[in-house]
Amino acid sequence: MPIGREERRKLPGLPFQYEYGGGEDYYVRECYEEYYPLVEQFVLTQESCLTVTGTPDIGTSVSYAYCFEEFWKAHRDEWIVVAVSYDKNEEATQFAVYEDGVETTRVSHADEDTLLTVLRGLQHQLDKLAEDQDGKSEETKKKIKKILLLCDGVPKTRRTNMVVFTSPNDEWLRRNGTDGKFLFMPLWTSDELQEAALVLGLGLDDAEIDRRVEVFGGTARFCLSRDTNKITLAKERLVELIIREIRDGAGLQGLLFEETTEDTRNSLLHLEPLRDQKRCATIKLASSFVRTNLEQCLQTLEIAARERLRLLLGQRTRSTAGWIFESNSHEILRQGCGLRVTSLPDGDIAPVRESTLLIAESNKTDEFDADTLSPSLVSSGPYHKPTTKKWESIDSFYLPKMNSDKLVPDRTAAKWNKDNDGPLILFQMTILKSHRVQGCGKMDCDCQIAKIVNHNY
Repeated sequence: MPIGREERRKLPGLPFQYEYGGGEDYYVRECYEEYYPLVEQFVLTQESCLTVTGTPDIGTSVSYAYCFEEFWKAHRDEWIVVAVSYDKNEEATQFAVYEDGVETTRVSHADEDTLLTVLRGLQHQLDKLAEDQDGKSEETKKKIKKILLLCDGVPKTRRTNMVVFTSPNDEWLRRNGTDGKFLFMPLWTSDELQEAALVLGLGLDDAEIDRRVEVFGGTARFCLSRDTNKITLAKERLVELIIREIRDGAGLQGLLFEETTEDTRNSLLHLEPLRDQKRCATIKLASSFVRTNLEQCLQTLEIAARERLRLLLGQRTRSTAGWIFESNSHEILRQGCGLRVTSLPDGDIAPVRESTLLIAESNKTDEFDADTLSPSLVSSGPYHKPTTKKWESIDSFYLPKMNSDKLVPDRTAAKWNKDNDGPLILFQMTILKSHRVQGCGKMDCDCQIAKIVNHNY
């Protein structure tokens, strides 16, 4: 975190689509400082509509509050800001007008007709001021203000000088997808959620945040909630959605190709802005928990059918296509196969050699907690996959089963592997043409496996 960075603010009394459940203060994400200038530049240079969106429950309403405060501080002399909240039916529920540094109008039980009446009245005043200034010298003219609509939720009508903050909305995207302007907010990282919990005094330790991220992904609503009952119910709901909507391979295909309900997609899939491109996003599986449960659906498809699905997804969603590729690879390695390997050249010291490594079949893939490797691992498998990816660049490994009755004089994994004619093989899986292996991940994996192998000697 940069030294001196603002971490928390009082939530302004704006009209909100939903009541904010985080108390009086909100956590100021670093990305707000990156996204606000993009919103500001759009408002000042383009007389059209901008949509700021992202995965549900990441806090688009809070970013709406942040952008209001920043814009109001910088441009209160040139703009009248009308903040409006909309319900799920795209009906205006509340609005407030801010002019000359103060709130001048507040309607707590609004409708579209009332909002239109107020907007027309404001525009009439501005038009009248412009008309009265005809013929005056430039020195005596007053600057004519503009009207900005900031919306929390989706309106029925798109207007000029409008910024809409909303979760993904199929109907709004259909109406505005061809010529609309979009910004996609990023998911939260574990570090960011941990810092927010500390700054806001939520009483959630880092381990608890990590556990929630594994279930809900990078969203704030449940990862930062103090209500444990809500957390339990939300987790149960994820399982129910998968059982009800994604029962087999066909259901999985429907999810990935947006043929399921909007609510199901928003719960099981998350939006990730493209690197250095905030106006586009790709979809990814919501969390490790969702991924594990959906893999059971994927396994009902033959590997060839999975591969066809991956190719169909293509560039449309690289993350999900990569997940299918990885799942296929795990299944092939579990079934047993031969790997043709080529040694890396080392100048003129060692010639390039080719050989075949045999992978024995596993009755089932051994899935384990990467943080707490058990010594019993050496007698299971022999193909092993962590339940969550903790080792950078290492996705799984093959370790031939150890006979617990066999005495091994040399207490090293290398000696044991040589005697058993079965090397430890680490796997990195990616659909990218180039993907560097991080040495720290390999070292961490090697050290932990060496410890459990030595434990069994």
